[in-house]
Amino acid sequence: MRLPSFVMSVLWQATRALFGVTPAILLGPALVPAAIAAQSLAALPPQAQFDGQCPNSDPLDQSMVERLRELSFTPGVIIDPSTFMQDPNIAKFVGEMTKRAQLQKQMDWSGLCRYRADNKAQLSKGAPKVVFLGDSITENWLFADPTMFAEDVIDRGISGQTTSQILLRFYPDVVALRPKVVHILAGTNDILQNTGPVGDDDIVNNISAMIDIAQINNIKVVLASVLPISVRPWQPDLQPAQRLIRLNERLKALAATRKVLFIDYFAALKDANDGLSADLGNDGVHPNRDGYTVMKPLAISAIEQSLR
Repeated sequence: MRLPSFVMSVLWQATRALFGVTPAILLGPALVPAAIAAQSLAALPPQAQFDGQCPNSDPLDQSMVERLRELSFTPGVIIDPSTFMQDPNIAKFVGEMTKRAQLQKQMDWSGLCRYRADNKAQLSKGAPKVVFLGDSITENWLFADPTMFAEDVIDRGISGQTTSQILLRFYPDVVALRPKVVHILAGTNDILQNTGPVGDDDIVNNISAMIDIAQINNIKVVLASVLPISVRPWQPDLQPAQRLIRLNERLKALAATRKVLFIDYFAALKDANDGLSADLGNDGVHPNRDGYTVMKPLAISAIEQSLR
């Protein structure tokens, strides 16, 4: 089952407006309405955790997919859940996405199913040159700017994931594909506490482990800073700016110690208050198309340096 990337920037806000909670993939089953949780748990096949079965779902409403995707990517759009959740079609879609997210979380917490078939197909064609690994910011990039990717430059982002989840799929989604370079962009959802509070040491350790695994398998690493995050109305105590600055300094130092290239996306996308510039993102967390336009040459330059 694919949880579509475009919807995550909308889903966090929209589901709070609809249910008073955040999506299950972000904060866990305890915060999902009891009826939804019960339906999702009842849908789990017996012994699914032992036989590697992946969750299945009916096709999504593609017209709604495109509509929400444009909300996320079109520069100048302000995502306002109080307005768009009045549309019953959007409200229904968000409710369905919440149920799907709960089922996925129960069956495949780390997202190992997500790219299983794609990885098999990729290996039949040959090793890619570059793998982009990360969360929704990476996953969205493919939709916002498909020209960034090609047969030998592939996207392996999964919306909502923390560094712990990404680390667990590093082997199947990176090492097994035998790329020359991996671009790692992760940590946003740790800061947003998607799977609970996480310390900076844990974030750095998870990313250190990814670098270790890559280097022992002769894969060059491009390590990205965590992008700026604007203050969230429902998380007034978060105050992410100073923590992000400290964390990114540690990631930059880690890159220097491990002799890998570092990209400072934070500096390129921040506003005067060290949040995500409003003209480069529509929801305070995810870049829009203009944001990815800023990021693209930085990524290309670092990857080209790694390949020399």
